[in-house]
Amino acid sequence: MGSIRPNAIVIDKCPQELNSILSAVKDDPACWAEHSEGQRVQVACHVLVCWFHVKKAWVENLFPQVPRHMQDHVYSSMCNLMQHSSSEDDFEDHFQRLLLDYSNHANIQRYVSNGWCSKSCV
Repeated sequence: MGSIRPNAIVIDKCPQELNSILSAVKDDPACWAEHSEGQRVQVACHVLVCWFHVKKAWVENLFPQVPRHMQDHVYSSMCNLMQHSSSEDDFEDHFQRLLLDYSNHANIQRYVSNGWCSKSCV
């Protein structure tokens, strides 16, 4: 495809698929640009996880560990995180806020901190 690359690639939550795409684009000059201070910035082939699979992983892996009376609130909080983050910095701010909001809930903290695919990724 010459120097043409898609802006984003949507995958399910398969780690082999993710690793192969990341391996293919990590040294691809069409996917990266030099930023100030010599840092590389990814400009193409961003990997996105399918929204359906993200929510499915929450329901299958996280919710069994969350008290029933909190599940709607946790689901809403995590959807807000995903829907209202327009940049990586924005996502990180929302993510840190989510961790603070649930700092007294070890299962939520562990799941969110260790990766959102959890057991279903293996």
